[in-house]
Amino acid sequence: MNSFNYSSTILICSKIKDFKEYLKNIKSDFHKLDKRNKEKYLTTIKLMSYTALSGKTKESYRTLYNHKAIKKLILEQFAGLNLQNFDSIIDDLLTVLSSITDTHTTPNISEDNIKTIFKTINQKIPEFNNILSNIDLDILILDYTDKNVNSATVPSQNFKKFKILCFCMKDNDEYKSGALNPVYVFLHELGHIICWLVTSEYKKTPNSFFQDIGKYFIGLTPDNPDALEVFADCFAMAIMYNTPLNKYNPFSMFSEELFIDLEKYFTKIIKTIK
Repeated sequence: MNSFNYSSTILICSKIKDFKEYLKNIKSDFHKLDKRNKEKYLTTIKLMSYTALSGKTKESYRTLYNHKAIKKLILEQFAGLNLQNFDSIIDDLLTVLSSITDTHTTPNISEDNIKTIFKTINQKIPEFNNILSNIDLDILILDYTDKNVNSATVPSQNFKKFKILCFCMKDNDEYKSGALNPVYVFLHELGHIICWLVTSEYKKTPNSFFQDIGKYFIGLTPDNPDALEVFADCFAMAIMYNTPLNKYNPFSMFSEELFIDLEKYFTKIIKTIK
């Protein structure tokens, strides 16, 4: 191995280009090693990842910003590195970082917004706090714009750990028209988590959703990929309804009957989540 210092370099990265350079360097250095030293390298970097990620907190969720958020994203992937998947994991991380730009002109979710959101949900559905207590949730706030998405949620295989990636809003027609805003987008991502916790499947919408709410969305069927997005939207609407968050509701033109039924539905299913 050469003199490139993996563990210290990632700590001083502060811009997207720094992390991309970091990943390119470790990939290049990795391929200069023989198999035995590659294995030693993997042991070292996985130990570094474990040490950096082992800190616990009493909070039910963690909020990390910018370079700290990206560092956690990278280190968690490093924890699963092996000789076979090394290139694919590094390349996937580079692809993710390549879609992010350092410049932004639009807002992102704030920590105060997040605290207000969780407070509102817990006041409306107290059982939601039990969910937060039983999952590991990291909220990664990236003060950058992503070319593809405003936000994304990444679940673990057992649906016990989740990462919500929050980007600045894309400066497009949806944002300019008010159809999208950071608070609604964050609630939408929480809706995906609720969906996974109910079904324990990545691409399945609860059958109860179609039984209780299907009449409002004629033609929406369980095999329709849009059902997952409609479910997440409906969770957001249920939480925003009749609360101070309602000013962020881009679907305020929908009927009062729908909002009432959504509130009843999500209160019911959240009570069933263990």
